[in-house]
Amino acid sequence: MSANPEPSEATALKRIGSVVVFTAISLLSLGIPLAVLPGYLHDQLDCGAVITGLVLSAQALTTLAARPLAGRVGDRIGAKRAVEIGLICCGVSGLLTLVATSLSARPAASIAALTVARLFLGMGQGMMNTGALSWGISAAGPRQASRVISYNGIAGYGAFAIGPPLGAALSATTGLWVLGASVLALNIAGLWWVRRLSGPPVIAGVPLAFLQVLSRIGSLGFALALSSVGLSVISTFVTLYFASRGWAHAAFCLTAFGGAYIGARLLFGGGVIDKLGGLTVAIACFVVQIAGLLLLWVAPSPTSAIAGAALTGFGMSLIYPSLGVEVVRRVPAANRTSALGAFSLCLDLSLGISGPLAGLVAARFGFASIYLFAALMAAAGLAVVLRLRKAVR
Repeated sequence: MSANPEPSEATALKRIGSVVVFTAISLLSLGIPLAVLPGYLHDQLDCGAVITGLVLSAQALTTLAARPLAGRVGDRIGAKRAVEIGLICCGVSGLLTLVATSLSARPAASIAALTVARLFLGMGQGMMNTGALSWGISAAGPRQASRVISYNGIAGYGAFAIGPPLGAALSATTGLWVLGASVLALNIAGLWWVRRLSGPPVIAGVPLAFLQVLSRIGSLGFALALSSVGLSVISTFVTLYFASRGWAHAAFCLTAFGGAYIGARLLFGGGVIDKLGGLTVAIACFVVQIAGLLLLWVAPSPTSAIAGAALTGFGMSLIYPSLGVEVVRRVPAANRTSALGAFSLCLDLSLGISGPLAGLVAARFGFASIYLFAALMAAAGLAVVLRLRKAVR
């Protein structure tokens, strides 16, 4: 699949769909065990909350480490190879999860197997997600970058939404073994599919060091990181926020956020960004996100809080693709995968850091205050993007 010449519209859509399926596999691999493993660790293996959290968060460590590696692999030996490595790692994660859930009579061995499984899962996700995104842009053509990034996000978030209830339903009817077995089978199917596709060519050029790439896209990544605080505080604290107000139905906030997020990408995915430019769209999205977070902060009722979550999701939806288009433009094509890996690394770091920071804010000022905190971070991100657009002009 070559990026030259630019494919037709129908061909581009077909190529995008054939590649973003790997992002869906990656997020399904994460989501399927997610609703069940915390209870298995805490209740069946008698782990405390700290050990349970450490085991489940081990995946995030290797995801961070995998981003630069995925960039080097994708740029030097091909994005398809990065995806293949990711599928193998996620498949190994499924196999180890299967082993771990069969060792419930030996808690220490089960915990160890699950920890290693999560480490493999994180490595697989970092490799697969970064490789698939770069592959999709190469396959559909750089002019389709905004559409590729948007559809890639829809595939990922859709799969992640399906995964936990699917895993809970499967394990309730067949047993815990199905969690690892289904992840293993899913990634074997992915390996079968990836072998049927022609990978994008490796683009000749001088490879830049990861830090050089990061320096070129750092301001865009910083803006993305600031915008992502909103996602972190809604997903982590909205249940506690509702409980502190005596409100019910906190889950509807997450539904509203996710529905608005996906809806905005479906409605405006690529066309608006191509027409108006990435920085212009990002500015508008930051404004909507800030409005949603401020509404959450001052919400007088659960209905208004849910509306605030929907506004936040709608605003956040196009920030990644609009800034991602600018990332692709700032680096040579030979370093595209590294740039996308560095960009995603900023998102990962933000999600990892903002939760504890918001927790400190909540402990001092109450749960409502974390949405003001997130709005201020988004306002700082807006200032970064405004400065970038002024520099371009």
